[in-house]
Amino acid sequence: MNMQELAIEYRRSAALLNSRIEALQLSLSNGNCTGEMEKMRLRRRINTLTAMYRQALDAAYTMERYYDRGYRRSARYTL
Repeated sequence: MNMQELAIEYRRSAALLNSRIEALQLSLSNGNCTGEMEKMRLRRRINTLTAMYRQALDAAYTMERYYDRGYRRSARYTL
């Protein structure tokens, strides 16, 4: 598997994460939660998934441009 193929997989994962985030946000806004504790857990889950979504997109972007001559790599992914 090369970097482009891996980037595509990361983008697919990000799309799945995004759809799950949207479903949870819809559930939160519809008032399907019974108590405040459940709402807090749902918000925490949304925040966690949002962070995972951003990281997946960032990794995909880095992999797509990894071999580009003029691309300046992110300090997050360098050793």
